[in-house]
Amino acid sequence: MQFIVKKSCYLTCLFVVVSSALLTAQIGRAGRLDTTFGSGGVFTTNLGATTGATSVALQSTGKIIIGGNSGSGGALARINSNGTLDTTFGSGGFVTSRFGISGASVVGLAVQSDDKILAIALGFPNDLVLGRFNSNGSVDTSFGNQGFTSTLGPCQVGFAAAIALQSNGDTLVGCGFKISRFTSTGQFDTSFGSGGTAPLKVAGPNVNAISAQSDGRILVASSDIGFEGMVSRYNAGGSVDTSYGILGQSGSISPTNALVLQGNGQSVIAGNLITTLNPAANGFGLIRFNTNGGIDTTFGSQGGVATGFPGLSNAIALAAALQTNGELIAAGEAFNQQSASQFALARYLSGGGLDITFGVGGRVLTSFSSPASIAAIVLQSDGKIVVAGTIGTSAAVARYFAQ
Repeated sequence: MQFIVKKSCYLTCLFVVVSSALLTAQIGRAGRLDTTFGSGGVFTTNLGATTGATSVALQSTGKIIIGGNSGSGGALARINSNGTLDTTFGSGGFVTSRFGISGASVVGLAVQSDDKILAIALGFPNDLVLGRFNSNGSVDTSFGNQGFTSTLGPCQVGFAAAIALQSNGDTLVGCGFKISRFTSTGQFDTSFGSGGTAPLKVAGPNVNAISAQSDGRILVASSDIGFEGMVSRYNAGGSVDTSYGILGQSGSISPTNALVLQGNGQSVIAGNLITTLNPAANGFGLIRFNTNGGIDTTFGSQGGVATGFPGLSNAIALAAALQTNGELIAAGEAFNQQSASQFALARYLSGGGLDITFGVGGRVLTSFSSPASIAAIVLQSDGKIVVAGTIGTSAAVARYFAQ
């Protein structure tokens, strides 16, 4: 009888130990590199220049498109879902285009429902061009003027721009201190704003992100030359929505490098925070706004979240994405003056607190032998996290488990 009791306890205890180990492994996997992708979870390629990947988008097949600069023009590359170069795309996996401007570099991507690729490129002297490519990488000559279109003129401020697709197939493009709209056929939409362009309300900003609301209204995140950020809202026709914030805009204490629109109409901006009050908090800075442009004081600490990375003096969030469960992922780089920058990610619960099941205490750092930075993020249909950026002088794509 004693033996039976011991045997029963042994089996029960063994089950508990194994179950606990499996649960721990499952929880600990969130935020780890998916080693089935590329080489140990990372794919790298030389686009021909030293700027790496600036943007990323997914096609319906699960294939990954990245954009950047080839040294002789804007560059696109396509990666298979297993992290290998798709040599059926363009010429051996790459597409290079001058976009009709000098020194073109792709700085933004969007993929249509038919898998055609919209790319915006900036060049000299700060001109922006929108181009469309077929799903296989060839230029879609039915779009605009033989595949390309622009009447934006010089962007004037910074080397950044933003693109967003509206539900009707129109494309919103922003750079410098203005946004414009193009029809699904690539025609400049002169009915938008004033003659096709809606200016930002403050002089000197740079458009970093655009998000199209389901009701047609448009949110624009920008930063001015003093690195303060702001979010502006426009009506569907391009006029300023004065019901938002203060006469159409809301301010932020940090740059607005990324903008995420939540399902309830609230929006979150991500950038970085530098403060002498609590240097340990220097790092990712997030702020959430209500639908009327007011700061949501229920988010984080009175509406904002500051996330430092232990052992590193600063971090910058350059991209963000919203999971289907409402949790938010911010990505960018973390660094010290004495050490190379690293891939940095953090995941937040809906209330702004760090999700401690992700990485280590809600944070993930991935270091390489060269400086590394994440510029863009996209989520696969299975929830896996795909980031694109730069490692050394190479374009890089990495994939992480979300759960």
